[in-house]
Amino acid sequence: MEAKLAEQRMMMIQSTKLAALGEMAGGVAHEINNPLAIIVGYSDRLLKLAHKENFDRTKLEEFAEKIKETSYRISKIVKALKSLSRDGSTDQMAECSIRDIVEDALALCSEKFKYNHVHFELFDIPEEWFVSARMTELSKVLINLLNNAYDATMKSDKKLIQVFAREHPDYYEICVSDSGPGISEEIQEKIFNPFFTTKAVGKGTGIGLSLSKSIMISHRGDLSHQVIDGKTSFVMQLPKQNSAF
Repeated sequence: MEAKLAEQRMMMIQSTKLAALGEMAGGVAHEINNPLAIIVGYSDRLLKLAHKENFDRTKLEEFAEKIKETSYRISKIVKALKSLSRDGSTDQMAECSIRDIVEDALALCSEKFKYNHVHFELFDIPEEWFVSARMTELSKVLINLLNNAYDATMKSDKKLIQVFAREHPDYYEICVSDSGPGISEEIQEKIFNPFFTTKAVGKGTGIGLSLSKSIMISHRGDLSHQVIDGKTSFVMQLPKQNSAF
């Protein structure tokens, strides 16, 4: 009986991962279409410039640089999607930059925020902050938190999401805060339970936060709900390298 329940739970988890991947892939349309529109626009301006006998060389360089920057941005989005679409649970722990973890996740969310008028703030994260981790898994956790924060802001007149990191003696924290209506005390006790969800039927399975917490624990860390500066916040806690935490 227990084996059958475990098998059913695993099937539901895999189904949820596929659904999440489908939702992510749909969101990538926003992330890629806007940069593509920028490339097309600057390409048209380059063509018009090329037809002039005495064109402005400075403008040519400016347009070409903009196309190069935007192409690199699309490359980062595709790279992040390829990474997140694979199962990273069997990867070896490796040295990862906290800044890179955050930037990979944001590559798949930033345009959606902008398109839906969500004000986003990313506070500076020092380059030298590193942890030992499976980067793909941590990026998935962060994307889940960002998507939850986005859903919460849709219920509020003020739409704000903030991401920042904090250093403690033995560990680092990656924090995602939002301006949503908050989580009641009654629900706070249940949010990390498997299959618990406050979303409408067909909009969520309740596996997201439960799996995310499991991933963080497998990294000798934790995932917790906090209220920071009056905002609903989820905090990813990760031990520093060589820490006994």
